[in-house]
Amino acid sequence: MRRAAFALVALAAGLNGGCGKPSVPSAPPPGPPPGDVVSASVDPAPATTAPAAAADAAVSPTSDAAAYVPVPLEHPPNPPTSARAVALAASVARYNAHAFDEAYADMVDGVVVRQIGDPIAPVLTGRAALVARDRAMAEAATYYAIVAERLYEAGDWIIVDGVIWGKQDAPLFGHPASHRRFGVAVIWAYHYTADDKIDRVDRFFDDAALLYQLGHLEPVPGARTRLQAAPTDDAIESTEGAPNTANEALVARIEAAFADGTVDAQWDALFSPGFVFDNVNETNRITTKDEYLQYRRAPTELGVQRTPAARLERVLSVDDRVLTWSEHPGTYTGEGVATVPKGTEVTVHTFDLWTVADGKVKSLRSFGNGLEAMAQLGMLPGAAPTP
Repeated sequence: MRRAAFALVALAAGLNGGCGKPSVPSAPPPGPPPGDVVSASVDPAPATTAPAAAADAAVSPTSDAAAYVPVPLEHPPNPPTSARAVALAASVARYNAHAFDEAYADMVDGVVVRQIGDPIAPVLTGRAALVARDRAMAEAATYYAIVAERLYEAGDWIIVDGVIWGKQDAPLFGHPASHRRFGVAVIWAYHYTADDKIDRVDRFFDDAALLYQLGHLEPVPGARTRLQAAPTDDAIESTEGAPNTANEALVARIEAAFADGTVDAQWDALFSPGFVFDNVNETNRITTKDEYLQYRRAPTELGVQRTPAARLERVLSVDDRVLTWSEHPGTYTGEGVATVPKGTEVTVHTFDLWTVADGKVKSLRSFGNGLEAMAQLGMLPGAAPTP
């Protein structure tokens, strides 16, 4: 595995856990609206920045609404009702107000934050360290907002499915202001103790998508990312209830069918006719059986041949959703731009959100971190081998 120089991904590592200094967003640069596909190599013309005197003005997540298109929810909006979910929604609001001590009041002192796939800062331990880091980010970083779109309460976990969005109008960790918009879909998974304290947070954030969008990472040939739209209101789709073991078993059957090679024969029993797969921050939205099977079986654009089936590290369910922490082992084929030898082992992780209807999978949304594979393939500038 290779580790990147800190300057390259410090921006991503910081945004993965911090909140930026508020500034008034100016008009967005020209280019496709969020939700559309944009090439990683496109360099939009910079927009005029807001006057310095207005830099500390309060900004709401809807103030730059003209730059974004609302994302429709799958179910009617409904606010969270459980005590944990209500408290967590309130903590997100405090986070965006930079009230970090209050935002993290429900965390234990030794909380462990796992930034899945982050090659620089994979683990942060302790509430005090988290507060200190985020305060530093508030003083150094550009404004951005975390908007929760969906919330799932499953057992001792609450999963926040949302969008981190904004515009980089200030230098950050050695990177000059890009004056570009960014919109990255994220998953934050919170684990609760018996006394309703958070002792673990798993964050799935695509650092590569963010860096591509801001122009701070050289694009992989053919790499493309998609600006995620931020909601323009406070609607949230909250799902609470008992686990659905039948749906969990269905997902396990699917991975077993990929492992033993019977998925083609079992397809109609496992997937709905209108099945949709969305690799959320990338562009491969797939709507046919053949395309999805090809996606699962073919080498990735980085030249990694994955094993047919994912390893399900954790499986949760609530109502019609199954939520999985998945591991994808693979090996480098030698057919790519990586600098490592052919046969190098590469393992990446995703959070996968399955929606089930009438006993079959209706849709699958996958959240990963593009830097995870790139780091193992020696593709990050300034990288050096590590054991």
